[in-house]
Amino acid sequence: MKRPNVLFLLADDQQFDTIRALGNPAISTPNLDRLVARGTAFRNAYIVGGNIPAVCCPSRAMIHTGRPFFRIADVRDIGATLETMPETFRRAGYRTFATGKQHNGPTAVARGFDEAEALLFAGMGHHMRLEVQDFDPTGQYAPQRRQERRQYSSEMFTDAALRFLDRPGESPFFLYCAYTVPHDPMMAPAAYRALYDPQRVPFPASFGPQHPFDFSPKGDRVRPFQSCDECTSDAVVRFHHWPIEEGDLRELRALYYAMITHLDAQIGRLLDRLEQSGELDQTIIVFTADNGIAMGQHGCYHKQTCYDHDVHVPLLISGPGIPAGQERDDLVYLHDLYPTLGELAGVKPPPTVEGHSLLTSPSREALYHAYMETWRGVRDERFKLLAYAYETTRRTELFDLRHDPQELHDLAGDPGHAATLARLRADMLRQRDAFGDTGAFWQHYG
Repeated sequence: MKRPNVLFLLADDQQFDTIRALGNPAISTPNLDRLVARGTAFRNAYIVGGNIPAVCCPSRAMIHTGRPFFRIADVRDIGATLETMPETFRRAGYRTFATGKQHNGPTAVARGFDEAEALLFAGMGHHMRLEVQDFDPTGQYAPQRRQERRQYSSEMFTDAALRFLDRPGESPFFLYCAYTVPHDPMMAPAAYRALYDPQRVPFPASFGPQHPFDFSPKGDRVRPFQSCDECTSDAVVRFHHWPIEEGDLRELRALYYAMITHLDAQIGRLLDRLEQSGELDQTIIVFTADNGIAMGQHGCYHKQTCYDHDVHVPLLISGPGIPAGQERDDLVYLHDLYPTLGELAGVKPPPTVEGHSLLTSPSREALYHAYMETWRGVRDERFKLLAYAYETTRRTELFDLRHDPQELHDLAGDPGHAATLARLRADMLRQRDAFGDTGAFWQHYG
């Protein structure tokens, strides 16, 4: 039998609960809803966290290597000692193609892909004026070769992917399409902006103008606001420090939803093309995001904590070998996708991969989280412990996620939860040792 194709769709900073078919009636995502109906949705998919403020970068490095960032020498430039997922598929005879945001070094792109187009070697940019480069098999991407394209990023990357799909070959393909939305700057075409009234977009119960305890905003960027009339003129970015203003945040959240709906439309173009060519039923499709984002929750704007809104991500998988219309609550990491796709495609990952196949491995009993030297955390199927240390502040929080999914009620000081707190503390230390987390956080936190 012909081996399945792989279409890997990666959003940037998309919150886990922004898909209509998974319980959010306020957002329009008809094409992601198609993937939910065709495949399996993992409701408890997470990243470990990040070792630099640009959490997108270590997250993508973990996806590509199948291992936690603690054991990746340089997340900005994945060295040749770690074989990446596209390398593995290329070695197995797949035609490999990339477009979009490449956050882990140009040499890794050259090793992993036969072809590429419209590559972004940056963390973010104006969505109508991204500076991208086309493929260089040597991995030498000189700055002077960057081209500014006046096309909305999601449309540009989708067009590139469609051009690849129009070049059929005898071998199956591995297509990696890494979008830059809904990462800021917040901007969307007028037709999509018109879909969302800022006063009607869901506003989080955990919103706060600033964090409830002495929380350092170090690494959490100031709140950017960007408008874009018809997405044709130069947008102006205003920066605003804490406290976060509710009115501005409502407008940002409306734009955020509009960007996701516009992205959904681009994904629909890819699904339609696969269906027209007869390849849809032969293609494994993954949709996920590199991390979540706070968007005002807990007095944070971006993604530099271990709260659920930062480390929890959407994850949909559909295609051959995947049950349709299923939802699973397993505790999984995104770096589990490497061995999972390998098993589905009959492609053997290298021994450096540490993730667990979602097809054959049981759900993890607990997940470990870390952000630089300020946050650590561990969660099981019900409870979550967060530990914070910065300068003279030391804080431990405990949340019952079953009854308090937005992490509003800290139970760490409740005598009735002392045993749970002690159990999770011990589990966090075991996970620390298993992950090889020797960061300076432990010198500060104690």
